[in-house]
Amino acid sequence: MSSRLFFAVRLSAQSATDVSEVASRLKKQLDQDKTELSWMNPINYHVTLRYLGEHSEYFSQGLIQEVDTLLENQRPSSFEVVCKGLGTFPDSEKAEVLWMGIDSKEDELLSLSELIDNACEKMGVESRDKPFYPHLTLGRGKAPFNTVSMIQSSSERMFSKSRIKSLELLKTQEISNGYMYKKIAFWPLN
Repeated sequence: MSSRLFFAVRLSAQSATDVSEVASRLKKQLDQDKTELSWMNPINYHVTLRYLGEHSEYFSQGLIQEVDTLLENQRPSSFEVVCKGLGTFPDSEKAEVLWMGIDSKEDELLSLSELIDNACEKMGVESRDKPFYPHLTLGRGKAPFNTVSMIQSSSERMFSKSRIKSLELLKTQEISNGYMYKKIAFWPLN
């Protein structure tokens, strides 16, 4: 049986609450504009370091061993991130995804992402086709929407800070009202 797999880090409970409050305010604003979004459940908030797609349990076990080996030699320390600014994919005039930016002072997220890329490469996973851009998805549009003024007014606004204490390998599970992410593996940071 295969599952959709991805590596991620999660925000602290307080940061998830802060982000959820921001999302509630944005929802009210977008509802007034008649914009329909499917909003992420705060329990699912995460920063994806690498999406892997559909893979078997056998593959995931091999990947876990590769990450274990890499982390034995170079386990990163926990670090702080800042939840800052809003953005959209693919652009603010025809947005499909609304996100909050995530920034780490010393590029720790990028370093962790590169470590994951190394493990994936050893397992024969193709290189990523887009550069890593740390963000937290807030919602997905049911149709393209316009957020130009919202994005411009919040580009540098800081919403929360969080300490990243672990790395997770997650799989996506469909449930009746959306998706849930189940932890397959967990690695604490120093």
